[in-house]
Amino acid sequence: DRSRAFVDGVEAQALALADSAPAEAQAIDTQAAAERSRAYLAAAMHAYGIADVNLVKPGIGEATRVLLRRAPRLLVLRDAQAAATAHLRLLAEEKGVAVEVDPALPYQAVSLIRSASDA
Repeated sequence: DRSRAFVDGVEAQALALADSAPAEAQAIDTQAAAERSRAYLAAAMHAYGIADVNLVKPGIGEATRVLLRRAPRLLVLRDAQAAATAHLRLLAEEKGVAVEVDPALPYQAVSLIRSASDA
């Protein structure tokens, strides 16, 4: 069994790649992504009249949880035909949830949760 040697080799290559990127470049990318996220959340809250940031769930995982376990209001996709979001389109269709496409979305998917006042 050479699985441990394989994993060790992959780990060594990954660490070498991570070490080759300057730390400040990694920090800038993280900061820029966080700022894009904050800006999108603020814009979405304004555009959809949402007062509670907890009703905006960005990312495929969060959108999936909303469609499975919560009262979804809207599903927003960056690309309506992306394979990674096919299950979200199916869930939205099954639950009668509206789907919007926004090519400028900084996530692949965002789901909005229905608030008590939307009911």
